[in-house]
Amino acid sequence: IKRPDLSHDLSALRRESIRFVLLKAGDDPELAEEAFDVFFAERQRVELFDDALPALEWLAGRYPVVALSNGNADVQRIGLGQHFRAAISAREFGVAKPDARIFHAAASAAGVRPGEVLHIGDDAQLDALGALVAGLQVAWLNRDGHAWDHAPLAPHTTVADLMTLCNQLA
Repeated sequence: IKRPDLSHDLSALRRESIRFVLLKAGDDPELAEEAFDVFFAERQRVELFDDALPALEWLAGRYPVVALSNGNADVQRIGLGQHFRAAISAREFGVAKPDARIFHAAASAAGVRPGEVLHIGDDAQLDALGALVAGLQVAWLNRDGHAWDHAPLAPHTTVADLMTLCNQLA
């Protein structure tokens, strides 16, 4: 399905994709809503990396933490909401990473200027490069040791796990 108008809304894209497949199969497209609801409930069942919760608790105890997502997981529904000052989703905001506007909105939600933000992300292009172009500081979470292919820009730090980052910030 080609729907550039929904590029920032993964939930709507998934719902429309399900509807399209049902139509192609000769099934009732109204089943898309129920199918998406099942998918969305499962999407909220998140298995965290071992370092994620301890690092989030450490960071939230020291800094205003803002969740920034192109996806549709909900920090409240997955049980992590208490650690975040705010959560901004591309669906609600209207643009997705790497658009600078969503990074600037996160800085505003944290109550700081963009240059005072340390954006922590695992996607080299959407998170790290997007945040750098938007004027943020970047910690690239590179668990798999990928090469950085976006010179001359580079993250301020690259870490293989979140506790390493916490130790750097201590």
